[in-house]
Amino acid sequence: MLRALARGFELGLAARCLITFKLEEGWERPLADWRRELGLPESPLG
Repeated sequence: MLRALARGFELGLAARCLITFKLEEGWERPLADWRRELGLPESPLG
């Protein structure tokens, strides 16, 4: 459980501030594009 918490914290620190993006205006965009732009990994586990 602590490893998962630490991993989530690392992902949060590495990602851009999500609240500044209007995600609702990009429903047609592939998820991979959003992940790349926001600095998120392809999978939360890796």
